[in-house]
Amino acid sequence: MRQARDFILDWAAQGRIPQDRVRRALEIAGALPDTAAWRVFLDRLLLWLGVVMLASSVVFFLAYNWQQLGRYTKFALVEGLVVVLLAVVWRQGLRSAGGKAALFGAALVVGALLALLALRAPGVAPAVAILVIGYANGNRVLAGLGILSLLGYLANYYYSLQATLLVKSALLASAGIALLAARFAMRRWWPDAPEVKRA
Repeated sequence: MRQARDFILDWAAQGRIPQDRVRRALEIAGALPDTAAWRVFLDRLLLWLGVVMLASSVVFFLAYNWQQLGRYTKFALVEGLVVVLLAVVWRQGLRSAGGKAALFGAALVVGALLALLALRAPGVAPAVAILVIGYANGNRVLAGLGILSLLGYLANYYYSLQATLLVKSALLASAGIALLAARFAMRRWWPDAPEVKRA
């Protein structure tokens, strides 16, 4: 479609096609979107923008009501939305646009949950980032440093006096539930992961 459009516009610039016939030539070549293409485009645009706006609204709502909401209310709100979005993914399937958009929304909300946890347990998010970067680059030393820093930050979090152990355990349980839900979703909709061969 793009190549046909470029050819027609080049021919029009060279004078091979009269200017009053360019639009008709583009229509015949299928280089302009028809009604069905516009419908698909608008359907996808509205779907993805709606999901992004919904996930962003949760982040903004939490930011605005940070002082008024209790600790458990914040996590219940975020995790409840993650569960709802994963249920939509399960119902729609990952092959549909709705399922993909719901999974993207769940990822955004999980990001908000991790940011919420990072505020309560600073250092855990950078340690996880180091671990992921090390694994993605195949750098065992960096991945090992990520694991060691994660363990160090968790130990530091355990001994910090900013919150009670009950609150800390609730935060860690919430993070664990979110991570296990993400693992379940990944194994459900990405089952063809090849086995890793050890050298």
